[in-house]
Amino acid sequence: MKWIKLGDIIDITKGKKHNLIENPSRDSKRVIFTEDLRSDENIKYTNDEAGIFVEKSDILIAWDGANAGIVEYGKSGFIGSTIGRLRIKEQDKYYPPYIGVFLKKQFNYFQRTSNGAVMPHINRNALTNLKIPVVKYVDQYRIAQVLSQSDSLIKKRKESIRLLDDLLLSTFLKMFGSKSKNYQEWPLLDIKQIAKKEKNSIRTGPFGSNLKHSEFTSNGDVAVLGIDNAVKNKFEWKEARFISHEKYEELKKYKIYPRDIIITIMGTVGKSAVIPEDIPLAINTKHLAAITLDESLVNPYFISFAIHSSPLVKMQLFKRNRGAVMSGLNLGIIKELKIKVPPLSYQNKFEAILKKIEDIKKKYEDSLQLLEILYKNLENKVFLGKINLNKISIEGLESIKFIQKEVKEKNKNKNQQIDIISIIKSKRGEELSMVQLIKSLEKSGLQELPDHDEIKNIVFSLLKGPSPILSQYFDEIKNEVVLKVNR
Repeated sequence: MKWIKLGDIIDITKGKKHNLIENPSRDSKRVIFTEDLRSDENIKYTNDEAGIFVEKSDILIAWDGANAGIVEYGKSGFIGSTIGRLRIKEQDKYYPPYIGVFLKKQFNYFQRTSNGAVMPHINRNALTNLKIPVVKYVDQYRIAQVLSQSDSLIKKRKESIRLLDDLLLSTFLKMFGSKSKNYQEWPLLDIKQIAKKEKNSIRTGPFGSNLKHSEFTSNGDVAVLGIDNAVKNKFEWKEARFISHEKYEELKKYKIYPRDIIITIMGTVGKSAVIPEDIPLAINTKHLAAITLDESLVNPYFISFAIHSSPLVKMQLFKRNRGAVMSGLNLGIIKELKIKVPPLSYQNKFEAILKKIEDIKKKYEDSLQLLEILYKNLENKVFLGKINLNKISIEGLESIKFIQKEVKEKNKNKNQQIDIISIIKSKRGEELSMVQLIKSLEKSGLQELPDHDEIKNIVFSLLKGPSPILSQYFDEIKNEVVLKVNR
């Protein structure tokens, strides 16, 4: 298989800073930022006249920041200052989506070779020296299509999971939000009122001096729970941490019980999860608060969801931290958190709904994991030439010659436009009518002159912008519009 350096087939242009507007008009242009490479949910616009414009055939790469190296294509608009535009020089030889899907798999390479410790940015040399496998144009099309279709399935599955999360949140707000029936009649109770009336029902884990990392083992008798077990607002087994029974005897007051709630209080704070009923013998670390609830009053699943998603709880945490990003919580804050407590039957109904949705979500997540594994395997095989591409049936394959022809025609028109603009610029300070301009172009030696309407479109584009190449006025003596080539 032949390989070519990326720098030999692309031009690189960095984006610019733009003034954003809240109410876009028909003439406004989209501005693409790093976050827009993953989603089109929050499109931003500008009325700026100048900028680095990208077409759907251009490849975009996040150039600066923690996400440097994320790649996307198929978008158009101005690009912000943290985005780089990779424009393929000969699109009739290199199919842009093929280059795009290859670069998408290079994120780890871009991260590893990036410059800057505080603010990482793409290493231009590493980018331009990256080697791309060169295959026939028709095979580039096949690879791009099959990987794009697989990637589309992954995106759809992720969107389905996101919609399930939205459904659960909207269900919670409908059942227990401020506009729900009888909301005003429900008691407003704080956490210490709904916890079990016994010692250590609200507790954190042992201090660092009592439980050191050196005492953890990857397998053992007693599990140790940390932030990773609750960071997704549901209980998950992640990093394996254990201590011996002997150590547990020193720390058994930190024991975790089935249906306890755990809350992250350091690092990523405010996440909450319910301990499953089949939990083995376990304790929590100092990074978690654990609450054993009085289940004659409240349902743990309702309380856990309220802690991380109730607007009422969020507002209390916001006020206590004066709007700043929380660096941590403590037991005092947690004990005083107030929650509107509806009848227990309502709470139990929510648990049943939550578990049904979580069951569906689990199937979707398992499906997503399988799709991502299949994509990786497929990606590796197609780029290493381990798949017979002739056996891949792709819709639209018969039109590949038309695509190449269309690209060539587009490039030819662009070159013609550049030539026409150069000719017009060479007449700085002159005044001429449209008829005179066309005659001038005919005499210029251009091999193929566009039609009259196309020339008019080029002229109109040169009348726009903060520093237009052309200006026009009506000559009353000649009774015609005159164009002036600005100096």
